[in-house]
Amino acid sequence: MSVCLVGTRWGQYLGTQLREVYSGPFFVCGRDPERTATIATSLHAQASLIGWESAVRHPDITAVILAIPAQMHREVGRAAALAVSTSL
Repeated sequence: MSVCLVGTRWGQYLGTQLREVYSGPFFVCGRDPERTATIATSLHAQASLIGWESAVRHPDITAVILAIPAQMHREVGRAAALAVSTSL
């Protein structure tokens, strides 16, 4: 399983907590390239991605953790679920 943390505000804290228990493949996705790259480096991520769409479409990502504003959860969660269902 490879995990992508989507969101770099609350996600930075969440990613730090996650890395204490998960050492597998990990990606960080955000909107700000510099901030996202910095957080990805600090969390020892394989890569940083820009825009949630890139996380949903990435062939190596099998799970997403949404650390984004609540009003975005439906759209991003639905897109992630559809991406999984079309790849089966």
